[in-house]
Amino acid sequence: MEAFSTVCTGSLETVLHENSPTRGLLTSKQLSKDSCNTISIEKSTGNAPNSINNAQYILTDEVYTNLEKSNAKKAIGIKNNANAQKHLTPVTIMVVDTISSIKSRILLKVLLDSGSTTTMINQKCLPRHCQPCKISNSRKISTLAGSYISSEMVVLRNLRLPELDKNRNIDQQKALIFDAESCKYDVILGADFLSKTGIDVKYSIGTIEWFDNELPLRDTRTLQSKDFLAMADIIEMQEEHEFFGMDWYDPQCHATEILDAKYEKVLVDDVIDQLTHLNAQQKSDIRQVLNKHTKLFDGTLGVYPHRTFHIDLVPGAVPKHSRPYPIPVIHLQAFKKELLHLVEIGVLSPQGASYWASPTFITPKKDGRVRWVSDLIE
Repeated sequence: MEAFSTVCTGSLETVLHENSPTRGLLTSKQLSKDSCNTISIEKSTGNAPNSINNAQYILTDEVYTNLEKSNAKKAIGIKNNANAQKHLTPVTIMVVDTISSIKSRILLKVLLDSGSTTTMINQKCLPRHCQPCKISNSRKISTLAGSYISSEMVVLRNLRLPELDKNRNIDQQKALIFDAESCKYDVILGADFLSKTGIDVKYSIGTIEWFDNELPLRDTRTLQSKDFLAMADIIEMQEEHEFFGMDWYDPQCHATEILDAKYEKVLVDDVIDQLTHLNAQQKSDIRQVLNKHTKLFDGTLGVYPHRTFHIDLVPGAVPKHSRPYPIPVIHLQAFKKELLHLVEIGVLSPQGASYWASPTFITPKKDGRVRWVSDLIE
């Protein structure tokens, strides 16, 4: 017994798009238009009857054409997306305070290139009167922007990448000089800089990551000078913040000068002479006590000698990197001087890239001198 199924092509247009393969389908030109068409296909069914008729769909010219267009659009979309991904590049802006001790006043267009072994700076970006240092042997460096030969070097100081973190500074970085007017980048930050600072360029997800901050990669084909200027808007906010030091528009905001710390040796006799309210015997007793502990008055900071302390982290503790507190301009010199002194006597030590950071500020003591305070609440 033969079973026939008759299918109208128009009603199955949706099914054809979603479920039917195009291979082996017939167009309406291949079939008679005057009759309703059926197709019988015989398949081996073992002991069952050999005559089994399966319905096949008739694909009209219109549906077939639409399928071709849809597939072509998808292929073009995938190709365009792949091309866009291929041109995504880690690009941002940077400012530096000095280049080989000469003040720098320009905004630098930066390429972050993990494939380059060293950092490079374009000759056209060097400030006037800058004196580069010769290197022993010329070097050829391959970068994403091309290959360049360098025979000189400069030192960049106090580098900032405001798009990634406007509050984080890199103390210094050596950079080889290359001369290329056609290069669109002013600085190429190589693997030496990226590894030192902890900046991670993730091409797989199209981002630049620096601790908790993230920046998308950019398509350099459409990147213009005006786009770099738009990135600079954040620098204006930063410079205003640093210039005024605090929320200057707040009428309650005011700051008074803080005097430098006084680290001087104190003479016991000078202290006794100031105790005019005591009699001779009392002064003698106090002198005797103070002479036994003169180390307390030698002007240095003491260290507890009896035990080494170790801070154990709670299991599962997440690193906390707090942003620094703003420093009023009137306090800036006192802050820097106290910081350098604490480093000099060994209380503090310079630290590179770290996942842990606590903000610090200074306040005046009763005598108006500086008191160093670190906020460890979080």
